[in-house]
Amino acid sequence: MKKLKKELSILKLMEGVASEGSGSQATSKTQEVLLLEKNRSLQSENATLHITNSDISDPIPALDLGQQLQFLHLQDIETENQKLRDTLEECNKEFAEVTNHEVTVKALKEKINENEQTKAESHALGKEQKLRNDFTEKERTLQETRNIFGSKFAEADHKVQVV
Repeated sequence: MKKLKKELSILKLMEGVASEGSGSQATSKTQEVLLLEKNRSLQSENATLHITNSDISDPIPALDLGQQLQFLHLQDIETENQKLRDTLEECNKEFAEVTNHEVTVKALKEKINENEQTKAESHALGKEQKLRNDFTEKERTLQETRNIFGSKFAEADHKVQVV
């Protein structure tokens, strides 16, 4: 941009010298048109050089920015991974608790079944013992009744023989 201004000032000086020498207004206008064309041409060239220069410029800042963005993205991914690991650990703990509860429930059901079976067996044994006791009592009563009838029968038989 400084070069362009310098060239413009040189051209203006040249125009001033040329216009003083000829004194004609037509020449002045022609020189003005030439200067404007030269100005546009130089501006276009300057813009082209500026674009070319920016394309060729040092890539380190762009690479640094890219690296910073990758680093930030990596940090986000690591944070998300840590959250997922924590969630997985909690789920594993809950699963272990549920598994332990299932094992406990299974053991308790087995214990209940054993207790019910033991209770049924105990109840059956109690019934069996009662039946045995009843049987023994009735057998004793029957024996006593036989003895009573046997002695009455012997007595009656003795009376029949006596008569």
